[in-house]
Amino acid sequence: MSTTGNTKRGIAAGLALALTALLAPAEATSVKDLTLTQLVSEATSIVRVKVTGREAGWGRHLDQPAIVSEHRFSSTHKPLLGEPLADLTLFGGEVQGERQTLVGQPELVPGREYLLLLTQARPVQCPLVGIWKGVFELRRGQVFQEGRPVVDVVDDALVLGQDNERGMSPAALEAELRSRLKALAAKKAEAPSEEAPEQQGGAK
Repeated sequence: MSTTGNTKRGIAAGLALALTALLAPAEATSVKDLTLTQLVSEATSIVRVKVTGREAGWGRHLDQPAIVSEHRFSSTHKPLLGEPLADLTLFGGEVQGERQTLVGQPELVPGREYLLLLTQARPVQCPLVGIWKGVFELRRGQVFQEGRPVVDVVDDALVLGQDNERGMSPAALEAELRSRLKALAAKKAEAPSEEAPEQQGGAK
């Protein structure tokens, strides 16, 4: 029994080290300073949810065996973009004393409310846009990121305040996100169609 347990722990530890080596460099290139417009442009869904449950277990992540955590949500508001989110699987968690984590990935705590920007158009190491940059915790009528209050948006950048400063309201952040969604949609509508030259050529 003890030998099997040690073997399992050794395998799990090896996997954790291997996954850390594989994931860290790639994520380091994607975690960069992003404007709010860039965050929105990379998102395929923007949802406001409350975490109702979380369960970790062994599964697969990017076709590799790994510990993953299944999160369950209840929608608290209509999505700003995309469809309502009922569940989300993220890399990492703890199973029988073995723990795997992705550096920088926020922990979504059951019972708390979040506004999430997600990209699910293709397989990615973390579906949260910019890892922590696409996660906003909503509490006491304020918006927080990385444990600090989001106090303003200046020159398209999020401004994080000190602990004693009051954060902006969820409604104010949603208004900022909506304005950028509207601007991106207008820009896309104004872009010339790629089919136009072919259609014009065919008409000749």
